[in-house]
Parts: sequence; C-alpha cells; structure tokens
Amino acid sequence: MHRNQDSTTGFLLQELAACWDQAYEALGQGDLDRVGALVEIADQHLRQLRAGDDLPAALLQEATAARGRLEHGMRSGLEALQA
Repeated sequence: MHRNQDSTTGFLLQELAACWDQAYEALGQGDLDRVGALVEIADQHLRQLRAGDDLPAALLQEATAARGRLEHGMRSGLEALQA
C-alpha cells in the first residue's frame, strides 16, 4: 500500500469515529435530524473505503467502538419507546 493511500484510509477511519461519536452525542440530546445527517456523512466515508484496504488496527478499533456506542444508544432509545 502506498503511504498516501494509508494516510487517506486512516483519515477516513478517524472521520468515521468522529461522525459516530457526534451522532451519539446528538442522540443523547434528542437531535434526530443531526443524528441522521451525521450517519449519512459516515456512510459516505464508508463508501470511500475499499475492500482489502489495510486498515490501521488502532483507528479501526476506535471507529468500531464509536459505531458500537451509537448502535447501543439507538437500540436503547427504541426499547424505551416500545416500553
């Protein structure tokens, strides 16, 4: 992998983590429009990653954790609505 591609992949992972973390914060504030916008931006970043890209482990772990927090928050919110 070329160094430029590696730095682009790292940047995309950092942006994914930031989007998902900010969406989690917006979810806690009840700002669902902002959640939707941030998830849409994250989806755009995901589309830029290519299958087979060598993903930096630490950044991948950070992005995965951020997505997990957001998913958990969304599930918890849905369960609260159902109750």
